[in-house]
Amino acid sequence: MNIIDLGKMRYKKAWELQKCILKRVQNGEIDNTLIFVEHYDVFTFGRRGKTDTLKVKEEILKKLGFDMYVIERGGDVTYHGPGQLVIYPIYDIKSHLVGVKKFVLNMEQAIINTLKEFGIESEGDEKVIGVWIGNDKIAAIGVAFDKHVSFHGAALNVNTDLNKFNYIVPCGLVDKGVTSMKKIRGKEIPLINVRDVFIEKWKEIFNESESKLIDIGEIC
Repeated sequence: MNIIDLGKMRYKKAWELQKCILKRVQNGEIDNTLIFVEHYDVFTFGRRGKTDTLKVKEEILKKLGFDMYVIERGGDVTYHGPGQLVIYPIYDIKSHLVGVKKFVLNMEQAIINTLKEFGIESEGDEKVIGVWIGNDKIAAIGVAFDKHVSFHGAALNVNTDLNKFNYIVPCGLVDKGVTSMKKIRGKEIPLINVRDVFIEKWKEIFNESESKLIDIGEIC
């Protein structure tokens, strides 16, 4: 399993790199890959996302510095930005003999297990994809599949500025809130620490024996 950490990067560039890696995994040229990135302010809309889930006009948000994209994943609108750990698994699900539903549930469980290592209890919801603490979502999940290989993924609020979610109806859910690891623990947590724990939890769930950190320049 490959690990790629893109650091802090604008959404469009990371999206292009995802698609490059997607094709290489599909062609069997490289191993399954986990991408980690911290985005600049951006709102993304799933295939069925509607702009009426924005509470502020698009023109105003763009003037405030937010990028906006409609992308291939399912789900509605979500926010990515500084302090959030975004995880994109480019994964051939046939290689692990799991279906789409099981893959998403495994991703949820990897996040739940990661949070537990930081003293935070969380859970999934059978009706609404994501990871929850009570009525508040701490991690959003939106995955797409192309030729049985996953892309897009999950966004875990670590030190995220939760005020940015006030510009939208997150995931189109009017009766739900959002939270972060920082809000719960009362202190900032280094993203790299969360990343490293997540890698180990992912490996446990998917029975990955080895992982290697590689540079994006080596493959795309």
